[in-house]
Amino acid sequence: MFSDAFIWGLGVSCGGAIGLIGFVLTLWAMQWASGKSAQTAAMHNFNELTLAALRNRNNLIEDTNEAPCRMADVMEERKDDLRRNESNHLNQGET
Repeated sequence: MFSDAFIWGLGVSCGGAIGLIGFVLTLWAMQWASGKSAQTAAMHNFNELTLAALRNRNNLIEDTNEAPCRMADVMEERKDDLRRNESNHLNQGET
């Protein structure tokens, strides 16, 4: 009688412990799958920061790529001004 009760008690205790562990693991898995865990939040935060850094880099690259174009425009304007001045001096010398 005692041995039967002892074995039943061990079985119930082990079953309860295994059930509790299973319940906690199920809750953890559901939290992870739904995206509410701290690791998931940290991952989303990291992704947002990375995206912001990439956008900033792209803006800097666009600004850097526009600089040679602006310099070329200024050089063209300067060359046109020099040609106009040269032609004005030639025209003034002829008259």
